[in-house]
Amino acid sequence: MSEYQQIYDSKVAELQEKRRKAKEQAEIDKMPWHKWTDFYCKKCDEDMRLIGDKGYTSYKGGRWFYRAKCEKCNSELIRRITEKKFDPYFIESKRLRTDRKRYWKELLQRDDPRFKKIYGDHELAAERERENELRTNFDNK
Repeated sequence: MSEYQQIYDSKVAELQEKRRKAKEQAEIDKMPWHKWTDFYCKKCDEDMRLIGDKGYTSYKGGRWFYRAKCEKCNSELIRRITEKKFDPYFIESKRLRTDRKRYWKELLQRDDPRFKKIYGDHELAAERERENELRTNFDNK
């Protein structure tokens, strides 16, 4: 790869990252400053629905979150808007864990090894056939 191609590729990657961040920021700007949100309190070991206040910290490039106080123990509860994979509610919530256990079959993705065991190859083949049929119908329009 030539030096110019590398420079071009890095500029394209930078531009794509800027566009992604701008789109994410636009979505955050549309969110209300005060919103009913589900929180989980570790101390009380309880899920609760409270009014969260939107906040921002410039730590590590900036993070948006909703914050509320637990009504029982008065500890600060956080729900992350950015970096959702680190959101404490999704990691620790009892209600979400119960729902995941209850609906684990419905939440399976095709690339999960358990999918084949539960639905078998015929289900996968039928799904591919439906996708091909939909593509054909879409292409013909």
